[in-house]
Amino acid sequence: MKKILLIFYVILLIYGSDGRRKSKKRLRETSSEVSSYRNLDLRGRLRKSLFVINALENLAQNTICSPMSALLPIGKLALGARNTTLEELLEGVGVISQQKIKPHFKRLIAELRYLPGVKLDLASRLYIDQHAKLVSSFESEAKEIFNSSVVKADFESPVITADKINAWVESQTADMIHDMISPDDISPDSSVIMINAIYFNGKWAMPFHNIQTSTFHTPSDVRRILMMSTTGLFNYTESGALDSQILKLPYVGGVASLIIVLPKARNGLPLLLSQIKLAPEILDSALAAFWETTLQVTIPKFKISAEMDLRKLYERIGIKRMFNAQESGLSNIVREKTVFVSKAKQKAVIDVNERGTEASAATCE
Repeated sequence: MKKILLIFYVILLIYGSDGRRKSKKRLRETSSEVSSYRNLDLRGRLRKSLFVINALENLAQNTICSPMSALLPIGKLALGARNTTLEELLEGVGVISQQKIKPHFKRLIAELRYLPGVKLDLASRLYIDQHAKLVSSFESEAKEIFNSSVVKADFESPVITADKINAWVESQTADMIHDMISPDDISPDSSVIMINAIYFNGKWAMPFHNIQTSTFHTPSDVRRILMMSTTGLFNYTESGALDSQILKLPYVGGVASLIIVLPKARNGLPLLLSQIKLAPEILDSALAAFWETTLQVTIPKFKISAEMDLRKLYERIGIKRMFNAQESGLSNIVREKTVFVSKAKQKAVIDVNERGTEASAATCE
């Protein structure tokens, strides 16, 4: 349960009330590029596969992944891409053309920012070398769609620049993400550094009042850890296809929720993830089958952080060309220069306690 809770945290964060789901469904049915989904946004390879691939490659340890933090920079890069690179980025996002990027992300960001009762902050910044200039159309669209501020930086002074970037990330993530970038990540050959940050803080609609040390089974051993319990009326379902129990824990405001997916078999995590990777629609269907019932809920109290190589994950889902120094296809970002992505990484932190959830993620490219 612990690992699945972490994996699904961000993508299921805005699973909302019945009214909001119906409203969104009508919007989706009128859009030609939208695939059939009801509760999860399954457009694009990134949202379908990135978190599953990350989890399957880290079965021996706890992990947290923010597909949303990985999605936003891909959408931004697509504004300045062409040819094969553009095709890969659009398939990753799940839109059919460059012209669809603006309405897609403006609606997505607006929905994320409208979450009554919880705090969800999205921050985006472009650090550009002091000798370079952004293509005007790219700069204006990045500001309009992603609210990206642009900051001139001295890439010949990597220590100073790294300190400034890290200080900004800390300020945007309530001091949860530290040392996002190192001086070694910055070189005089760099033209632009993209930074995205997400911060979430939500209080449980039904706080946990009972905390005690209890037994927790991991895939490899049994541990004694702090567990927290509460009893109340919750949305719950079981999935035969996933051989799992699924629980919805609402936050104050009734719009944002945390979804926990618990394999029934003690060693059922690999099979569960493989099933979702093969057919994510199975999980989507399961979320449509919630019913209200009185439950005693017991989950771990924990705080976990993780850092991941996003380049490897991007390449696994088909986003490769932007890393090619000779033919990146990113020719409409910096004037008179074709840039490429040399590395991409993400840091994420989640703290789940008796009061609620605090989580943050930052992505650097």
